Amino acid sequence: MSIVAGKYEFTKQENGKDFYAGVGVSAEFAEKSETTPCTLEVIVAGSKVTLNTHYTGKVNTVECQMGQEFKDKMPNGLELDSTPSIDGNKLIIKSNKDGNYIGERVYEFTGSEVIVSISSVMTPAVCKRFYKK
Repeated sequence: MSIVAGKYEFTKQENGKDFYAGVGVSAEFAEKSETTPCTLEVIVAGSKVTLNTHYTGKVNTVECQMGQEFKDKMPNGLELDSTPSIDGNKLIIKSNKDGNYIGERVYEFTGSEVIVSISSVMTPAVCKRFYKK
């Protein structure tokens, strides 16, 4: 199994409120993250991966080349220095701020589903977002 290109619909989220509270994001944003419908579009072109998350009237795009650091803008406006890698069926994006590791996102592809695990050094809570193809 590897990264599977396609469109995936958001189905549920686990530990979102605890995670977002732990990293200092507003309760309003945490609530919206659980209830706002969205689609994750995964595009693979060689060692380049594009992740488009489509929300109502808005798209958050992450374009990255495996092994190369890139500017990674979070939905709340925070900009991180992130580096992607692939480990089997997982796309791992490790992020730094001011040269210090602060967390990562792991996109696990299971064939018909993508599970996105978001972690940070600021909280023990791990947010998991589930998408179905």
